[in-house]
Parts: sequence; structure tokens; C-alpha cells
Amino acid sequence: MSKIKNHPALLVATLYFSSIFHVIGGLMILFSQASAQYYCEIVFGYILNINQEMEYILRNLGIYALAFGIILFFSAKNPIRFKPVILSLVIIYVFRVFNSLFTVENIHSIFQVPVYRIYIAIIILTILSVLLTIGYLQLPKETRD
Repeated sequence: MSKIKNHPALLVATLYFSSIFHVIGGLMILFSQASAQYYCEIVFGYILNINQEMEYILRNLGIYALAFGIILFFSAKNPIRFKPVILSLVIIYVFRVFNSLFTVENIHSIFQVPVYRIYIAIIILTILSVLLTIGYLQLPKETRD
């Protein structure tokens, strides 16, 4: 039985990019408070004030980011097999876009992020969402293992 090899290159590239981004971020957040602060400032523009509560939340966020990155990696290796997972990833990204859109003022005031940086992040998330959606729609309807 031959396996279907119709893996849209753009989908695979987007999944690998997101995977690497989340694995690195997850490890940095788990590694130390300083690397978590650095990551959040470089990537999102957030100025974090880390206390015990924030440290606990960051550790959990790091675990989720790492796990998300691993899921993205396996999805990139075989997008046809992980088609339902990719749809779930698209939904998560779309929710993140809308959450960011509806909380711009909170993000700006709580994390001292310039508004333009928030909109850049929203644009990047939107582009990733669109690329994942296009790639998902290009996958074959039937799967054979």
C-alpha cells in the first residue's frame, strides 16, 4: 500500500516554523525567569514583572508551549495523518487572533507593549492562521494508511 505524499510545502514549512518557535519559547520559559523575560520582551514586547504567581503561570505556559511545538512538529512530518490536529491548530491560532484583537488595551497597559507591536503580532498570527488554513484545505479529503 502506498502512502499519499501530497504534502503542501507551504503547510509543512508553516508547521515547522511554528514548531521551532514554540519549542524554543517553551524551553526558554522553562529554563529561567531571565530567559522567560527575554523571550517575552523580544517576541511580544512584554515587560514582565515576575513574582511567585507569574513564575508559576510561566512554568505552565512553558510546558504548554513546548507540548504545542512538539505537536506541530509531528503534524509537519505527516500532515495527512494529523489532519484533525492541524484543524485544531488553526482554531487555536484564530482564537489567539481574536483574543489579541479584543484585548489590545489590556495588553498595552498591563505589559507596557506599544500598540503597534501588538498589531504586528496580530498580523503575524493572522498570516500563520491563513497559511495553515490554506494548507489544510489543500490536503486530500481521503486518507489511506
